[in-house]
Amino acid sequence: MPFTLLLASTGSGGGFLSQTLAGHPEVEALPFLFHPEREDRPEEAFWDYCNRRFLEEGLKLPGALPLLTKAYFAEEVVQRTTARGCVILPVLAQDLYLADGPQPAPGSHPELLQFAASLGGRFIHLIRENLLALQASRIRRELLNRKVPMTRHAPVEVPCATLLDDLRRIDFEQQEMRRFLNQYPQSFSLSYEAFYRPDHDQGICPSTVRKLLDFLEVSREAALSPEESKRSSTLLRRSISNYSEVEATLGDTRYRFFLDPS
Repeated sequence: MPFTLLLASTGSGGGFLSQTLAGHPEVEALPFLFHPEREDRPEEAFWDYCNRRFLEEGLKLPGALPLLTKAYFAEEVVQRTTARGCVILPVLAQDLYLADGPQPAPGSHPELLQFAASLGGRFIHLIRENLLALQASRIRRELLNRKVPMTRHAPVEVPCATLLDDLRRIDFEQQEMRRFLNQYPQSFSLSYEAFYRPDHDQGICPSTVRKLLDFLEVSREAALSPEESKRSSTLLRRSISNYSEVEATLGDTRYRFFLDPS
């Protein structure tokens, strides 16, 4: 059974989806590639693997990073898949593919997608259909990473001066990733909105979960129960502190459909 890359941009629910799948007895979910600090499992972190190889072979950054990442795929991930059966490797999409214009963003590694495919890897592409909600979630994540005193669900201010450009960029990123994955039949696309359903038990949609488990070729019988339930509001006026200003900014644009129903 091939390993599976879970491609998700910041704020699209990749951590929640990965954590949920990790509750399946036939699935092992690794920490985020390049971002082990997002998970409390440092012994399995990508950077620990790199540090071990640095010591063994005297390698130095930055030239060795692409080689080490490919080695991590070929050695650690593939071997775990052989031993366990189904291995999920979450990756932030902006670390891998186009983020700004026709060229890869500095520090990104677009070649890893082709390399993963050459090893037989499969892809799950998680998007967030409501780009305004995604932008608000990204802002919240950035503030939390900067240790700004706030709760995880506190409303955030969305800068309106750059909002339209921000939404266009996010839309471009998601469409570029979708176009790339269209060339690979072993890919599965789903939205955060289709997976996260606060009106269902455990906060996840059963029909979407069944389709996802079928794609992963694991049993449908196992009950998935996220360790931590999500409590985020589906109303943006509760999660954006300057909602009236945002509403005025988007009022005459195609992005107005992301606003709360009136």
